[in-house]
Amino acid sequence: MISTGSLIISSPAFPLIAIAIKLESKGPVFYLQESVGQNNQRFNIYKFRTMHLPENRLNEDDPSVHDPDAVTKVGKFLRKYTVDELPQLVNVIQGHMAVVGPRPLPEKSIDFQNENFKRVLSIKPGLISTGSTLQRHSNYEMTNTEVAKINAEYEEQRTFIRDLVVLLKSIMALWKGR
Repeated sequence: MISTGSLIISSPAFPLIAIAIKLESKGPVFYLQESVGQNNQRFNIYKFRTMHLPENRLNEDDPSVHDPDAVTKVGKFLRKYTVDELPQLVNVIQGHMAVVGPRPLPEKSIDFQNENFKRVLSIKPGLISTGSTLQRHSNYEMTNTEVAKINAEYEEQRTFIRDLVVLLKSIMALWKGR
């Protein structure tokens, strides 16, 4: 319900975002990231593309955020306000994700032997997580292992009210551009 309403409200911005992406760099508007979800189910996360294609980067081996040449100017704005993740509302509607839950990760980022990762992979991933919200508030770059630990602990004590608090904190962080 929340995701459908959010998608309807935000969808008028999609063509403007698409035009901005296409004007700045060649390539598709959307980026599909294969991720691991609940019970190790693989699915594609939809995102607006925020990076140059590998052939347009100075360092095509490093597609990370840390390569200053990889992220486009439009992409920096989209990431700052998490607008690049709006298409993931489709993932929520499809049932692959929830609004609040641990962020899904690419398979190469997961330690399948770690107990925290195992617990996190037993639940539906979300658009917003405790770990990512804490990271935004603290401006501290956490490792995936640290985020998994926070999300696993959160899941053990999860309630509707706590989910609502995480959602509101995330909205406030976005409002401030963190």
